[in-house]
Amino acid sequence: MLTLLFFEKLKQNKFNFISQESIDYILNLAKKVEKFTKIGLESNQIFMLMFSESIDQSIKSDSGSNYEDRIFYILNKIGIKNIAKIHDKNDKSTEYDFFFEIDGKIFGIGAKRTLRERYKQFIKTSITSKIDVSIEITLGIDLNEEKAKIIASHGSFIFVSDEIYQSREFLKNNAQVFSVKDLNIETLKRLITISS
Repeated sequence: MLTLLFFEKLKQNKFNFISQESIDYILNLAKKVEKFTKIGLESNQIFMLMFSESIDQSIKSDSGSNYEDRIFYILNKIGIKNIAKIHDKNDKSTEYDFFFEIDGKIFGIGAKRTLRERYKQFIKTSITSKIDVSIEITLGIDLNEEKAKIIASHGSFIFVSDEIYQSREFLKNNAQVFSVKDLNIETLKRLITISS
């Protein structure tokens, strides 16, 4: 409704802005809107598409932050302190959302709701990184058997939501894939032994 009202006011050249620069900008915008209307484009619809996309991206960004906050809480709860968020020293394209040490061994965890193409980074990172244990935590909704094998074949471990883990046999049959229910200090220490 506000968008429609805004563009209606533009058509009528009715606006109450404080500075002359703002008035000049809006007058220029009103001329462009008029040109678009003459060729059959509705500026308010274009604006709404952009506005909707902006809100959608904001929601996704916030949900990613909340996802990381929950993982941070779990790591703290199981006794892991001094957690940092860093880029890999040898591969700046790789970011560890959680970087910490257990028993003198360095852990790097990437936490993303979806993997998309990120799973390919493990190939390069496994060659260049100096960390002892590499983990990817994901909801697992786009984790297929091929992606799981690629990540595991490069020495990384995967933790996925329990619902996904329980519903996919290929995850349960992969020794390097775990349910997030198993994200505890005992499992992390076991990963040190497996990685050695």
